[in-house]
Amino acid sequence: MMDPIPKLDTISVADLAKLYETKGSGLTTPQLKQTRVPLGALRTAPRVFQPRDMADRKWVKDRHIDVLVKALKESGKLDHIDVFPVDGFRIVVDGHCRLDAYRRAGVKTTQRVPVRHLSGTFADALKASVSTNSKDKLALTIDEKSEAAWRMVLHDEHQKCYSLRTIAEATGIGKSTVGNMRRTLTEILDCDRRSCSWRDIKRKQRTQESYDDDWQEKLRLVFARRLRKAFGEKPNQQPEVFLDAIEHAYPLAYHEMLCSVARERRDELLEIAEVEAEASDF
Repeated sequence: MMDPIPKLDTISVADLAKLYETKGSGLTTPQLKQTRVPLGALRTAPRVFQPRDMADRKWVKDRHIDVLVKALKESGKLDHIDVFPVDGFRIVVDGHCRLDAYRRAGVKTTQRVPVRHLSGTFADALKASVSTNSKDKLALTIDEKSEAAWRMVLHDEHQKCYSLRTIAEATGIGKSTVGNMRRTLTEILDCDRRSCSWRDIKRKQRTQESYDDDWQEKLRLVFARRLRKAFGEKPNQQPEVFLDAIEHAYPLAYHEMLCSVARERRDELLEIAEVEAEASDF
């Protein structure tokens, strides 16, 4: 039996699918019928069944988990966690935040928590991981939906288990985008697609199309000139109002800008926060 800690944490969709094909669920019929299992028996495979990348939205996830912890302490229970068994491991498909809530609340690894063992194929489980039907599931961003769709497209390349419409409806991504992902499988790129995210693939495509820094600088200047012509000094005079206007007019761009600033200007933001904190003390 494989070591779950290092391998499940980094295992790819293709490798986990292959493991399931060769080893099956690894559980007996009575085990598959269990509705409660020890918390410590649950495992995660983030590169397969976790469609979210919360690095830039950690506070959103933390707030959601805090709500679940409060509900757990008040009622003593949470909804079941969906798991898909592979080679004896119960891998969480839906309920990652509930799993974190149990741990944050100090629930012992030996205590049994409610679960539901998913039946069906590996393709069914992969589709279920991006389902929006769970009431305790955080909404996915556009990028997260795209990454989930890309995983399904990669699995479908050889398995032929999803229609274009199925992937689009499951992830909430447009059919044209899914079609573009499928066409990408036939392109020649200097990378292993199965180890790349959709964001990486798009970056590779842009590089091959000579989408370099010079091109970006030209586009920046075009945007800057048009903004200056349209608004003059007003954004400098009312920066908060201008920022609110951007959020209202371009919500996706607003979110991506916040993520970009958080990633690339972290030290600068911490410095500003320190200065603001000191100023508020006076």
